[in-house]
Amino acid sequence: MYSNDSISIISSQIVPIVAIIMSIGTPVAIVMAILHYKAKRNQMLHETIQQLAQKGLPIPRELLNGVANNSDSNKSDFDNPGKKSALSKGIILIAIGIGMSIMFYVLPDRINNAWGVGMIPLLMGIGYLLIWKLENRDQNN
Repeated sequence: MYSNDSISIISSQIVPIVAIIMSIGTPVAIVMAILHYKAKRNQMLHETIQQLAQKGLPIPRELLNGVANNSDSNKSDFDNPGKKSALSKGIILIAIGIGMSIMFYVLPDRINNAWGVGMIPLLMGIGYLLIWKLENRDQNN
């Protein structure tokens, strides 16, 4: 029914289409899975709080902190290791920026001023350190 030429043409056209769909579809599927998980967890948490309220039982503070996405401003970064602070984000971004700048600078076939790409995460890291410093100054006052 189909000749070998038409099959090779069809298969040569399908591969790029599938590649484009997969490259776009995979991140979208991952984001959708994460959002679904968070919505399900949030729904279960609200149902638990509602059941406790209906029974007249006190609602534990830990459960309410879970509703607010564990955002308790009184806790330090050592009390909440799962949440990255501005300090840790800043240090990581500065290290990445320095590493990228050095890598692009020492490449043998480097493009002119490609090392400047490393300045983006480096400056973002400096911004995070500034935020961390300002937040700590506000908490101390």
